[in-house]
Amino acid sequence: MRKELRPLDSTRQADFYRLHSDENGHGWCCCAAWWVPTWDGWGDRTAEENRRLRDELFARREYDGYLLYVDGEPVGWCQVGRRDRLEKLVRQFECPPDPDV
Repeated sequence: MRKELRPLDSTRQADFYRLHSDENGHGWCCCAAWWVPTWDGWGDRTAEENRRLRDELFARREYDGYLLYVDGEPVGWCQVGRRDRLEKLVRQFECPPDPDV
Protein backbone atom coordinates (compact mmCIF):
# COMPACT_ATOMS: atom_id res chain seq x y z
CA MET A 1 0.00 0.00 0.00
CA ARG A 2 1.51 3.33 -1.11
CA LYS A 3 0.44 6.46 0.82
CA GLU A 4 1.04 10.00 -0.41
CA LEU A 5 0.13 13.38 1.03
CA ARG A 6 -0.26 16.10 -1.60
CA PRO A 7 -1.18 19.76 -1.32
CA LEU A 8 -4.48 20.69 -2.88
CA ASP A 9 -3.92 22.67 -6.07
CA SER A 10 -5.68 23.29 -9.37
CA THR A 11 -4.64 19.87 -10.69
CA ARG A 12 -6.32 18.09 -7.76
CA GLN A 13 -9.73 19.80 -7.66
CA ALA A 14 -11.45 16.78 -9.20
CA ASP A 15 -9.95 14.59 -6.47
CA PHE A 16 -11.23 17.00 -3.81
CA TYR A 17 -14.73 16.71 -5.27
CA ARG A 18 -14.46 12.91 -5.47
CA LEU A 19 -13.95 12.92 -1.71
CA HIS A 20 -16.72 15.47 -1.17
CA SER A 21 -19.39 13.60 -3.08
CA ASP A 22 -22.78 12.06 -2.51
CA GLU A 23 -21.37 8.65 -3.43
CA ASN A 24 -19.45 8.49 -0.15
CA GLY A 25 -21.85 10.55 1.96
CA HIS A 26 -19.74 13.72 1.99
CA GLY A 27 -21.32 15.79 -0.77
CA TRP A 28 -23.04 18.40 1.35
CA CYS A 29 -20.29 20.34 3.12
CA CYS A 30 -17.39 20.75 0.63
CA CYS A 31 -15.44 21.87 3.68
CA ALA A 32 -16.97 25.35 3.41
CA ALA A 33 -18.24 25.85 6.99
CA TRP A 34 -15.50 28.18 8.20
CA TRP A 35 -15.75 30.30 5.06
CA VAL A 36 -19.34 31.49 5.63
CA PRO A 37 -19.63 34.60 7.83
CA THR A 38 -21.83 33.10 10.57
CA TRP A 39 -23.33 29.82 11.78
CA ASP A 40 -26.81 31.31 11.33
CA GLY A 41 -28.53 29.28 8.64
CA TRP A 42 -25.59 26.89 8.16
CA GLY A 43 -27.84 23.85 8.48
CA ASP A 44 -30.20 25.28 5.87
CA ARG A 45 -27.52 25.62 3.20
CA THR A 46 -27.75 23.26 0.25
CA ALA A 47 -24.99 21.11 -1.17
CA GLU A 48 -25.14 23.31 -4.26
CA GLU A 49 -24.50 26.46 -2.21
CA ASN A 50 -21.51 24.88 -0.50
CA ARG A 51 -20.17 23.57 -3.82
CA ARG A 52 -20.58 27.06 -5.33
CA LEU A 53 -18.65 28.57 -2.42
CA ARG A 54 -15.87 26.01 -2.85
CA ASP A 55 -15.81 26.77 -6.60
CA GLU A 56 -15.40 30.48 -5.73
CA LEU A 57 -12.53 29.64 -3.39
CA PHE A 58 -10.82 27.65 -6.13
CA ALA A 59 -11.42 30.47 -8.62
CA ARG A 60 -9.48 32.83 -6.37
CA ARG A 61 -6.76 30.20 -5.93
CA GLU A 62 -7.62 29.35 -2.33
CA TYR A 63 -6.31 25.78 -2.12
CA ASP A 64 -6.50 25.34 1.62
CA GLY A 65 -5.41 21.88 2.47
CA TYR A 66 -3.93 18.51 1.69
CA LEU A 67 -5.24 15.35 0.10
CA LEU A 68 -4.19 11.88 1.21
CA TYR A 69 -3.83 9.23 -1.49
CA VAL A 70 -3.57 5.48 -1.07
CA ASP A 71 -2.37 3.65 -4.14
CA GLY A 72 -3.13 6.74 -6.22
CA GLU A 73 -6.74 7.14 -5.01
CA PRO A 74 -7.83 10.13 -2.89
CA VAL A 75 -8.97 8.85 0.51
CA GLY A 76 -8.62 11.77 2.91
CA TRP A 77 -8.61 15.55 3.26
CA CYS A 78 -7.35 18.03 5.84
CA GLN A 79 -8.11 21.75 5.67
CA VAL A 80 -4.97 23.78 6.42
CA GLY A 81 -4.04 27.43 6.13
CA ARG A 82 -3.40 30.63 7.98
CA ARG A 83 -5.90 30.98 10.79
CA ASP A 84 -6.69 34.68 10.43
CA ARG A 85 -8.16 34.20 6.96
CA LEU A 86 -11.12 32.45 8.60
CA GLU A 87 -12.84 35.35 10.32
CA LYS A 88 -15.63 33.24 11.81
CA LEU A 89 -13.13 30.89 13.45
CA VAL A 90 -11.12 33.80 14.88
CA ARG A 91 -14.31 35.40 16.28
CA GLN A 92 -15.72 32.18 17.69
CA PHE A 93 -12.57 31.26 19.57
CA GLU A 94 -11.62 34.87 20.39
CA CYS A 95 -8.17 34.42 18.88
CA PRO A 96 -5.84 37.40 18.99
CA PRO A 97 -4.68 38.45 15.51
CA ASP A 98 -1.57 36.62 14.40
CA PRO A 99 -0.80 36.48 10.68
CA ASP A 100 1.79 33.74 11.23
CA VAL A 101 -0.57 31.18 12.79
